[in-house]
Amino acid sequence: MLKVDKEASAAREKAYQDYVMQYEMAVAKQQSEAWRKAIDGVPDSLRMLLEINNTENVPEYSEKQKKQYNDAIKAYDHTGNGVSW
Repeated sequence: MLKVDKEASAAREKAYQDYVMQYEMAVAKQQSEAWRKAIDGVPDSLRMLLEINNTENVPEYSEKQKKQYNDAIKAYDHTGNGVSW
C-alpha cells in the first residue's frame, strides 16, 4: 500500500508540474503576442531611436528614414523628455 501511495503522489506531482509548465507557456505566448502588437504601433522614427540607443553602431537608413529620425530628435529636443503634455 505504501508503494502505491508513493506512486500516486509522484504522479500527482508530475501532473502538477506539467500543468504549471503549460500555464507558463500560455502566459509567455500571450505576452509575446501583446508585445508584438504593441511594437507594431510604434512609429518607425521611434524604433530607429531605440535601435540607435541600444547599439554602438548607427545603422544606415534611407533618406525617408533619416528625415523621420531627424523629426523625432527635434520633437524630443522640443519637449525635453520625449513626452509632450
